[in-house]
Amino acid sequence: MLGGRLPVDLAASRRVLQEQIAGPLGLSLEAAAEGILRIANAGMARAIRSISTERGHDLRHFALFAYGGAGPLHAGDVARELGMPCIVVPPEPGTLCARGILLSDVSRDFVQTHLAGVSADTWPHVAALIAGMVREGDAWLEAEHVQRERRAFRIAIDARYHGQSHDIRVHMDTVTADDLEPFVEAFHRTHEAEYGHDIRELPIEIVNCRVQAVGVVPKGVTRPVAAGSSTASERVSARPVYFGEQHGWLETGIYRHSALAPGVPLEGPAVVEEMSATSVVLPGQHASVDRAGNIIIES
Repeated sequence: MLGGRLPVDLAASRRVLQEQIAGPLGLSLEAAAEGILRIANAGMARAIRSISTERGHDLRHFALFAYGGAGPLHAGDVARELGMPCIVVPPEPGTLCARGILLSDVSRDFVQTHLAGVSADTWPHVAALIAGMVREGDAWLEAEHVQRERRAFRIAIDARYHGQSHDIRVHMDTVTADDLEPFVEAFHRTHEAEYGHDIRELPIEIVNCRVQAVGVVPKGVTRPVAAGSSTASERVSARPVYFGEQHGWLETGIYRHSALAPGVPLEGPAVVEEMSATSVVLPGQHASVDRAGNIIIES
């Protein structure tokens, strides 16, 4: 989208866009900029489809989580292209990755390749192998001075049907000598979830055994946002914003994320600004903020 006023430091970008793209292609400045955005949005949508639709997931049942400095700007168009009905924009989306690093658990992965068919004869060795890695992970957490009550172990087994060249990861709560049948059933369910089918008549082969030793880092407490009753006081200003050939330039309300009250409806078109990102509510979309401060945008 293009704002009605371009800051002085964007003048050079506007000149380059006119001279190298809009002019040679015989397009208006707005059409050239919109084309660039459409190409970027198509690339994002293609990446999302590769890990969702192509694995049998129906995106109409999912929400698009928009973060980073540019994510909330593109999210409306990307969600529409994918048929996703809902977008979630967290508070301060541009700093989410940095905050994630600060709050991430301490962890170390232990992996051991173990090529074997799954059977009553081979399973005890698999259970013993994972138990050994759990002990190794516990020793590492001890050396890292992680308190025992904050230690956790995430177990997974990479496996495949006999004859397959690719494997899938099956997560297990425990792997003991008694967990053979639960693992087999979990593998079939995971394969069906990822590829839309299972082949229960084929034998299963184990590829890797995995244990992730985790030292859980306290995440803090989220303070709920105070409720409000109107959007008039949160509106900072208004300016023309370009919303593509269909809508053209529309007078658009500008809001501050931190000032939006929970449950108060916000109709598009609207622009929500904050220090780390800009969120766009497209024409025909409506938004509100939940008690955690997330912007929920729906079509």
